[in-house]
Amino acid sequence: MSAGGSRNEFGPPDIAASIWMVQCAEESHESSYMNTSQWQMGADMESEYRKLAQVWEAIDYSDNASVHKCNKAADRMRKIVCEAESQGPDAIRRLLPLLDEPPANKWLAHHLVELASIDLDTEDRCFKIVKGLAASLEREGGGADAIGENYWLKEWKTKKGRR
Repeated sequence: MSAGGSRNEFGPPDIAASIWMVQCAEESHESSYMNTSQWQMGADMESEYRKLAQVWEAIDYSDNASVHKCNKAADRMRKIVCEAESQGPDAIRRLLPLLDEPPANKWLAHHLVELASIDLDTEDRCFKIVKGLAASLEREGGGADAIGENYWLKEWKTKKGRR
């Protein structure tokens, strides 16, 4: 599984992206009722995202409970980005320092491109992080993760009108 999670569990990429955006909007609406004061603080959002990314460092793919825990962490990270997006550009900016912090950077790079309105410089930075991840995976022997990251890059650069 790539750092951004499964891309095609709902069907072709365009349909999957549309479904994620709808879910993002629904989740942001729900969470705005639950944690408004917490989210507005910003540091909690960044700290929680950082901790959730760390969960993935201990994944054991042979243990269903470990995989389930990590999948829940990935879902929560997506929700955090959705909530930040609903709060506006300042909330997204509060997450940007995580782009310099492994392992959160590889997750956030995917989530920002997929779920947030970001400027071109930030988008380029995200693509560079994922490209580096793909190259690292290829050096380690390639496999499905490297293929997945390269496919993600091609798909999202096309969707964003980038080369």
